[in-house]
Amino acid sequence: MPTMTYAQALNDALKIEMQRDPNIYVAGEDVGVYGGIFGVTAGLLDQFGSSVLRLDCSISSARKECAIRPLPRALS
Repeated sequence: MPTMTYAQALNDALKIEMQRDPNIYVAGEDVGVYGGIFGVTAGLLDQFGSSVLRLDCSISSARKECAIRPLPRALS
């Protein structure tokens, strides 16, 4: 098993699940171009597009929007 940071493990898990299930998306602040606070969502925008990364969305807005099958963003 490779050694990786918690953020890298979360990023890998997000990629695997997003490839498996097209209904999964990430909503939250700075999850797109910025890649999340610790890089948890880095590269997901390039790989999956803006339809799965709801950008610049406050936590309260994300909670209202997440009705399909959200994955929680890493806590900062």
